Amino acid sequence: MRMLKLPSLCSAERTVGSGAPNASILPIELLANTSSSTHNAGHMTDQHEPTQPQPVALGASLGAMLGEGLRCAGCRYNLSGLSIRGICPECGLPVQVSILAVVDPHAERLSPLLRPRLIAVSLWLWILGGVVATLLVAWLRLFDVCQTINWLNLSIPPQRSAEIVTIAIGVSGIALFGFARPIKNTRSFHIISTLVGAMLMLCVAFGSWYVLGYLDRRNPEPYISFAQAVRMRSVARLIIAACLVGALVGGRKNLRLLAARSLLFRQGRADRQTIYALVLVVVLAAIGDIMQLISFSLPQRTAEFVWNLGRYVIAFSSVLFVAGVCAVLLDVLLVTRAIVKPPKGLEAYFERTERMAH
Repeated sequence: MRMLKLPSLCSAERTVGSGAPNASILPIELLANTSSSTHNAGHMTDQHEPTQPQPVALGASLGAMLGEGLRCAGCRYNLSGLSIRGICPECGLPVQVSILAVVDPHAERLSPLLRPRLIAVSLWLWILGGVVATLLVAWLRLFDVCQTINWLNLSIPPQRSAEIVTIAIGVSGIALFGFARPIKNTRSFHIISTLVGAMLMLCVAFGSWYVLGYLDRRNPEPYISFAQAVRMRSVARLIIAACLVGALVGGRKNLRLLAARSLLFRQGRADRQTIYALVLVVVLAAIGDIMQLISFSLPQRTAEFVWNLGRYVIAFSSVLFVAGVCAVLLDVLLVTRAIVKPPKGLEAYFERTERMAH
């Protein structure tokens, strides 16, 4: 995901009459230096610099955090009563690192979500529908292999598999409508691309039913067999692949915006290119289908070689796709956690300390 640099929320100041920085704001200086190296994605509330609180007061607010039971990010030791510049007595991790783990320096600059819980539920339905459909289709292809080589005595495929896959993909497509406009100032292009992606995902659901519920039941030859019935399957799979690529690319704009809610993504500690990786895998599988289609117009000996090569390409890309979907599931877990319970920023702790003082 592309990310934008954000200016730090606070800067270090020097005390009058001394050449050394004020000790009470050393953690703030660390936070500013760290946050300036991190990047941000998504839309911001405005283009102006936010009102900066006094560094000394911010230092006091961070000190108040240690009085409220801040836990060490490494060993979960209670850091109450320790200095901000100290270290954890259990594992030796600096207290400043634990503060950075719970404070989002740029939380106030992210535009508020319109319906956070609806967006979180939509994200979960989107990925869970994809996971169910992917794993069930992978099981069907494993059934083909076992049926061909008489392994594990698998003679009955999963019941109602076509219907389950169709419903799962349909739910995933409908869920895209839930975060078509996550924030108030979402760009029109992002909204339109997400809506188009949702409709393309519904086309994928229909295409999956056509392949699994119609072609496969009418022509029960396994996918790994060199048969004329596979030709129509390959054509349908190419159309499905094109729709799936469009759905992934269309939904990626808002998915990237939502990923900006997670501090891990903005700091580069989590993968940010999973959607593009899935797109490349789908394109690779489509190349395998094209190779199988070309094989039907070649001489017999050459045709079997090209067809088998395409089969191996499809099998390899299918394994990668399953791994990619599981990776997206982990990413959604991080993003939804940040959406439902966003980390607090420095200004939030500053305001709370001000109220306590009054």
